[in-house]
Amino acid sequence: METFRLFGDLRLEDPADFLTIDRQLELANTMPLIEALEISWRLEEAFERFQKEELAAWEEHHVRRSIHFLIRPAGQLNARVACHLYNPTFYTADPYNRTIEDISNCSIQQVVKAGFSSDDCFLFDHLARRDLSHYCDRFYPPKIREIHENFMLEMRDNMEAKVEVCWGARVENRMRQILKLRSFPLWGRRYKDVKLFLEMTNDEATVKRFILFVRHPASYLYFSSSPDNRERQAQICRQQDSLLSVAASLGQIQIPAHFYESSPLVFTKPPLSQVQLKIRRDMEARAREELASVAGSKAALFFLKEGHGRIPLDADIESDEANISPMIHSIGAEDRGEEDDEELRMARQEAIVTFKERLNSIMARFTECHPRLQIEHQSINILLDTLECSDLNGIDSWNELPGDLVKLFEDQDGLKIRQRAISSREGLERAYQLLHCQGSPEYLSLVGLSCTVLFAYLFKIARPRKKKIDHLVILRKPPFNNVSRKCHNCGQDVLDDVYPWYAKRDPELYVYWRAFKTCGNPGCKLEVVRLMPINPRLKTLHPCEKNLLEKRFARAKWEKFFIRSELNSADQPDEIELKCTGGCGCRTKINRPRWTVHEPAKLVETRLKCGTCKKMRTWLPLSEGYQTIADSSLQRLWAKFQKEGCQLGDYPRRPDIWFANHRISTRILFLKDAKKDEMVKADNAAQ
Repeated sequence: METFRLFGDLRLEDPADFLTIDRQLELANTMPLIEALEISWRLEEAFERFQKEELAAWEEHHVRRSIHFLIRPAGQLNARVACHLYNPTFYTADPYNRTIEDISNCSIQQVVKAGFSSDDCFLFDHLARRDLSHYCDRFYPPKIREIHENFMLEMRDNMEAKVEVCWGARVENRMRQILKLRSFPLWGRRYKDVKLFLEMTNDEATVKRFILFVRHPASYLYFSSSPDNRERQAQICRQQDSLLSVAASLGQIQIPAHFYESSPLVFTKPPLSQVQLKIRRDMEARAREELASVAGSKAALFFLKEGHGRIPLDADIESDEANISPMIHSIGAEDRGEEDDEELRMARQEAIVTFKERLNSIMARFTECHPRLQIEHQSINILLDTLECSDLNGIDSWNELPGDLVKLFEDQDGLKIRQRAISSREGLERAYQLLHCQGSPEYLSLVGLSCTVLFAYLFKIARPRKKKIDHLVILRKPPFNNVSRKCHNCGQDVLDDVYPWYAKRDPELYVYWRAFKTCGNPGCKLEVVRLMPINPRLKTLHPCEKNLLEKRFARAKWEKFFIRSELNSADQPDEIELKCTGGCGCRTKINRPRWTVHEPAKLVETRLKCGTCKKMRTWLPLSEGYQTIADSSLQRLWAKFQKEGCQLGDYPRRPDIWFANHRISTRILFLKDAKKDEMVKADNAAQ
């Protein structure tokens, strides 16, 4: 039987039956040279080899995965344009459809409608197995990823397309790692914001093709009709249209003009029947089971839904209750006896309700068959599990997230650290840990991680102080309504306190929070930590009923000498209005300002975060006529006396000497003379 293919259609009988060992070795060395004469690379043969290799690799990990979920590329290798997607998912009317061009999938449907179909383009996946995209990222063994990428690179080497459109951040990030790319920005009024990349050969002597990175199609499925997002969405659509227009012009194909600009809110997911949705869920569950055995023990917990992404109910010590709905409606219900505090508590309640409604609106678009959220712990965790299996897991870049979701993060001062908003996955993962969500955030998709953080934050801000101290604390107006904090144990920054509480008996005292299970930062080991203000000038109070009832506060040592006591400040105003020195016009009032023992007294300057210009500023009296001095100047003066070994308590209280315009050594001599004079007077009086 002629089973040995020499070249083309010529087949011979098995050489082993006719040739000597030496001739067989010679033939073995010659065949690679003959095979190099082949005029074309055969995609089907390469795909068959890839299938066998991929399935065998899974079996080496003791996992049997279906061949039916390995998806073929579509289009011709000689197409002028190639579309590079990441991987096929289970959102499809027929999961056993083995071609990439399946318009029942929402992303593929959008790519085809935008003009990039197999009629004019070669469409292929980076990873050719049907799976949830973020599972591929995190749980595929390195060898299996290598098999998929080798097949992808083999296709790229043999396709004729000189223009490649890469859809989504996952493809972009990986291609930037493995290709030699050279940036090539365009110019002119129409294309000045378009940046192409040239793929270079290894020696960078030749250009192989043009590369364009565009947004993932899924990011256009969740645009909001809100006017707040309209400008940002329009800009995103214009940029996508410009990139696709350039790709079409380079590849000499025809696509619809202004496709994204003309219809940014009409992209919808192709509907799936209830039967199809059930099949999809079953297949996703089966995929999780298959991957759990190769993902390691830590990741296996995630697949079994045992704790990852869960919202905490016991992250702090000073709060009550777990069900948010009753909390929201009870905030501010009691008579607090403080007009400003009552007004601020009502404003806090309204802000939390507004935040809840905005989050509810976003989740209604993100999930199928989504009921009105009741914001209860169990139902939220079920909802987040559902979200992890949605088509949104194809999004893997902060810039691809829906605009109203990004805006919701930007508007939450309590999700910032030192007033810096979250703007990356790394920032989300840190917030996840600081909010004490259970498990590792690395196993969640970007959208699932975002929504987990938002729900955990909602639980955090809506929970009141414990009832036994709630009536002893108050809220304050800007600029005292936002406190940047750090952990007292590890010294690392934590999330800002957007609703800081102050002692009612002394509004200058910030009542800090304590947290269970460390502050959330890596390396923090204590079981209970204090979340303290970063500003050292902000006085703090331990959150217990006894401290809040008693009026006690230990001042810094230098304050006992340089700052007037309340009795000695009786002739000074108890309240003073200040203005921000940033030029923004912001004003505030402080109670019981500090006055020095100068004659006349000087007002100790206050440094606060301005709610308008968003920077730490010195605040000066609105009324002229007050002399001021910086807190730091008094501290430095005290440090100078200490450095010279001078204990001011050993000498007479002489502010005129302390603040005299002389060297410290001279002032100390004056103090010694004053002490001698005092002793002489005492001796004379005794005689």
